[in-house]
Amino acid sequence: MDEAVTPEEITADTLYQRAVLRVYGPWVTSEILPGAERRHAMSRVQHARLILAIRNAEPPHPNRGAVRPNP
Repeated sequence: MDEAVTPEEITADTLYQRAVLRVYGPWVTSEILPGAERRHAMSRVQHARLILAIRNAEPPHPNRGAVRPNP
């Protein structure tokens, strides 16, 4: 049986997917992270981009709230 998703749940998940892009996005291009962690970050970023694209939601602004890995 399929339960209906509420608009509030969609909004919360959209905000979560944007947060995933803000946090994991910089890790995808980082040379600091080992390959396995970079692949994990890439998988999360690709999934978040897909979900946001399906919902026609804007990705987060690239200069707002970006978290960068320590060098």
